[in-house]
Amino acid sequence: GEPGATVNVTFPDGSTGSVVVDASGNYSIDSPAGVGQPNGDVVVTLTDGTGNLSEETVVAYADTTAPEAPTAGITVNPDGSITVGGSAEPGSNVTVTFPDGSTGSVVVDGTGQYELVSPPGQGTGSVEVGVVDVNGNPSDTT
Repeated sequence: GEPGATVNVTFPDGSTGSVVVDASGNYSIDSPAGVGQPNGDVVVTLTDGTGNLSEETVVAYADTTAPEAPTAGITVNPDGSITVGGSAEPGSNVTVTFPDGSTGSVVVDGTGQYELVSPPGQGTGSVEVGVVDVNGNPSDTT
């Protein structure tokens, strides 16, 4: 890009950002922290020092990276139900399989936290937690 020009970027989720091109003609910009981007287009324009706006450059973006495995803390409740809570990529979908084979799913909130409660009367056994991000990429299970 032209040194001193402003690069404006629109990310697939509609969020925007801008950065000034350095003296060597380079620039770099990250999408908002903690926000998983959906598949879609990244649109870039450049505005020079006199206000001239470039044509849009459109680049297709596809996320194929699996999210990190979720964290999971387990609490056994007096009625025999189990509360599973932890952290995962914001906006992703967490699925928990409880000892009796029942499952539950929840969308991770904007701070990266989730919580699910099983039906009562869970016996002993394992609890399995997995996450699928907004683009359908599954994590390893916890």
